[in-house]
Amino acid sequence: MNWRAGLFRLWVVFSCAWCAYWLWHYDSACSPQDFDGAYYFCGEPPLLSPSDFYTMIAETLVAGPIVGGLIGLGALWAMNGFRRPSSN
Repeated sequence: MNWRAGLFRLWVVFSCAWCAYWLWHYDSACSPQDFDGAYYFCGEPPLLSPSDFYTMIAETLVAGPIVGGLIGLGALWAMNGFRRPSSN
């Protein structure tokens, strides 16, 4: 079995699912205010300017896959530690 290829593919699939979920969440939970789109209301923070809103989305979409990738690399590193040393 090729663990690296399999885990990389899982990471790609879960990263796409992560991004799709958060894009759907922000689309359904956040609404433009003031009828000209000057601010977004997303529940917890009172009102966000468009630049703050898009920064929040970008941070959410990037942070999850990066953390998932680091966890995957750590898992590969740990699994490689259990291999038997090659005898030369």
